[in-house]
Amino acid sequence: MSNNRLLINIVLIFVLVISINIANSYKMSEGNDIDKDLTLSSAYDIEYGNLCEINFMLLKQVIICRKSGNQWMSGNNICTSVIGEFIEFITGLPVVDKFEVNDRIKEYGLEDADTKIILKQWNGKIIEFTVGGMNPGGVAIYIRKSDEKEIILVGSIILTELKHVAERII
Repeated sequence: MSNNRLLINIVLIFVLVISINIANSYKMSEGNDIDKDLTLSSAYDIEYGNLCEINFMLLKQVIICRKSGNQWMSGNNICTSVIGEFIEFITGLPVVDKFEVNDRIKEYGLEDADTKIILKQWNGKIIEFTVGGMNPGGVAIYIRKSDEKEIILVGSIILTELKHVAERII
């Protein structure tokens, strides 16, 4: 009899957790008219063909990749396929949520973040992103463009991709 009661309690807790997550998801998107097709590229006007340099700062380690002709180079190493794949990934990354904060960037892990992505375009435009902490559910990451108060939420897969790029370039 006590095993059945334990099982019922576990199921009730599971249902409660799912309900809370659904409610939080709804709250997060409530009143937010975010375009379901919004990507990092369209949100910040990043032109894939116009990129000439990408800098990554991962855990205080800096990786610089520059375009030379049709090749992406990191030092003397050609890393065209790695960077090409990453650029396609990051520019197509869907934006899950977008909201404005004022003084609370510390709450999102953005104040002293160890991870940054800096994109430089041929036209001189520099776009710097600070990659913050994970959302409470652990499935998305907070990102902030350096000169804006807005924070966007993107899938946490971006961290895996950044580490993958770093491993293949270094």
